[in-house]
Parts: sequence; C-alpha cells; structure tokens
Amino acid sequence: MSVTLPRVPSTSKHGPSTSPLNLQKSTLEASFYYTPGTFSNLCYWNLHICPENLLFFAPTLGQSPPPFKRLPHYYAENVSMEHLCNLHCWSLRTEPRRVFDGIICSNELDILEIRWQQRAAVNSLLLRAGISNGDLLIMSDTDKIPSPYTVKLPQWCDGIPPVLHLELRHYIYSFEFPVDYSSWHATVLIYSPWTRYRHSRQTDLIFSDAGWHCSFCFQRLKEIVFKMTAYSHADRVRGKDYLNYSRIHKLICSGDDLFDMLPEEYTFQELIKKMGSTRHSASAVHLPAYLIENADKFWFLLPGGCLRSPE
Repeated sequence: MSVTLPRVPSTSKHGPSTSPLNLQKSTLEASFYYTPGTFSNLCYWNLHICPENLLFFAPTLGQSPPPFKRLPHYYAENVSMEHLCNLHCWSLRTEPRRVFDGIICSNELDILEIRWQQRAAVNSLLLRAGISNGDLLIMSDTDKIPSPYTVKLPQWCDGIPPVLHLELRHYIYSFEFPVDYSSWHATVLIYSPWTRYRHSRQTDLIFSDAGWHCSFCFQRLKEIVFKMTAYSHADRVRGKDYLNYSRIHKLICSGDDLFDMLPEEYTFQELIKKMGSTRHSASAVHLPAYLIENADKFWFLLPGGCLRSPE
C-alpha cells in the first residue's frame, strides 16, 4: 500500500523542490510511523520522492526500538577512582582489568590514530591477542571514540553491568559540526567464552556522554568519495554529480548532507528537529586530548578547518 500526496513546487538553491514540506531536497528518504488518519507505532514506513515527483510512503520491516535506559556518568578532574566508582554504586577493584579494543577499520586512518592514542589494541584476532574471561572488550568502528575516563570506570570498578552501550556525541565532517547524542553502537563488555563480535544492539543499558563519534571526518576529498561509494552508502549516491569535489567541499563547509537526504528518524518530531544544515560550533572544549595536543596535524577536524585537499 502507498499513500500519494500532490507535489508542492517551491524554489531553492537546488532548483524546484519536490517536497510538500519545502525541505529543499531533490530526493527524500526518511523513516517514521504512519497509519491512515493518525501517527502511531504500528508500522514502520519510508518517505520517498519518486521520479514522477509524487510523494509516497513505502512500508519497511521493523518497529521503533525500545528506548535505552540511560545510566548517569559521573566524572570530574582530580576526583579519585574510588569515589567515582562509589558514585556509580560500584566498588573499586584491587587491580584494573585488561582492555582490548576491537575495531572495524576502513580508510579512517586519522581517526584511528586519535583513537589508539586514547587507549591501546575480530573474534580470532582477539583470541590471538590473548583476551581471557573477565577482560574488558570495546566493540565499535574506528570513528567511534570512547573517552579515556569512560574506559577507566569499567576497567577499575566492580559491579558494572556485563554489557553496556556507550552514548557518544555525534559529529559530522569534523568536530565543528556537533549533531546530537544519538550514537549508541559502541559497546563495552566483560569478555566471556560466549562473547562474539557484534555491531547490533545487545542491551537496553547505555552509558551517558561516553565519548565521540565523528562521521566522514577525512582530510582528503578522495577519502570522502571512497566512503560515499563504499558498500554501506553506495545506494545513496544517485548520480556521478554527487561525487563532484566542488559539490562535496561546499556541503561539508556548510554542514549539509552529502546525499541530499533527510535524517533517518522514526518520528516526525525527530525528523523535523534534525532538518536543515548542522550548526557550526566554535568550541573545541571536551574533545580528545590527543587531537588538541596535535592540532597542527589534525587542523581539519577543528572549528574553521573545513577546507579539504583533493588527494
């Protein structure tokens, strides 16, 4: 079943808009709930603009996931680890757990360097590295960076949940463009013989404000194009003009979406909240220490550094 709405023309910098909401998008693809006459959580749909410039709703399998239960995160400089453990209703260990960092890496080498300098280190590689029961394992992609003080808590505290997702602040293109706190795929867990590397949701518990997620944070335009055409994003590239360096440069300096798409959200409320360009931020406070210490090398990840070299 599909519901068709008439096209409402408008004018924008991208030409005539095909969106009845005047969203200045040439093709829309967003997620929300719809049933005739009301919005509910009964069905999951996708919003599209078809080639005939008609808006329609196409069903997609899946429902809104249950909300996470957010665990408070206490931290301040010069506070003892014992006190921090107690604040979380945990207890201090006599010695720290070993930490293993299981990372999936593609071409995000700059982010990988920053990440590894925050800590040290899939299934067979972890065993080869000597992981054993009770060790701490971090599962995530390269562009998701747990903060050092986040990792120290499960490393030094007993009584922690066996599996925790990490709520990371999401940035796009650089740390100049903070998006929200929607990133949750990073996971920290206590290793056991049944542990397997997973990138999906494993628990309803999420540890608040636990680090950073920097998407498409590359120094060179060719690296951005590489990721745009990679497996997980290739279907969003709807023409060769999407890979034009001038176009990409303009979009990353304005905080606009590379794929000319609406945010992928489950409700209209969240969709509308994220519409438009991501706002610039002039703050470089509370970012990875290694990034700030090496600002001359990673200038392109800081406010004002949107210019990118082609190669």
